[in-house]
Amino acid sequence: MTPSRLVYTPRKAARTFQAFKDSNLSVRKFAQASGIPKSVLSRWNRDGIPEPRKPVNFTKFPAIEKETADWVLAQADDGELVHDCDLKEKALEFAAREKVELKASKGWISRMKKKEGISLRVVTHASQKTEFSEADLVSAID
Repeated sequence: MTPSRLVYTPRKAARTFQAFKDSNLSVRKFAQASGIPKSVLSRWNRDGIPEPRKPVNFTKFPAIEKETADWVLAQADDGELVHDCDLKEKALEFAAREKVELKASKGWISRMKKKEGISLRVVTHASQKTEFSEADLVSAID
């Protein structure tokens, strides 16, 4: 299993880099002592601490996204299955009603679902034992 990538917040990166500068150690020795990769310290030394990325929450069609999300949730409440193609069709219908040009691409659909917290999953296997015999209970205890 490969180790997960380390992520340094700007504040943590700035504190760590300041500690490196105050230590008067070489990049290699400080990297070994702190557990930070040498390449990261070298990059911070060469380029400075990177500015944090600002999240992009911009959307051109917030009303259509909200209306589509509400429709999906209403369908789920009624027990209806909704697929991405249904979602696209409904979004295009809402866009036409608003007289807005919308492509409703796969990327738009996935970003809209992510923003609205929608996950379209189908139950593939539902089996749960509801009645237990005495042998099941005894084996569960052991």
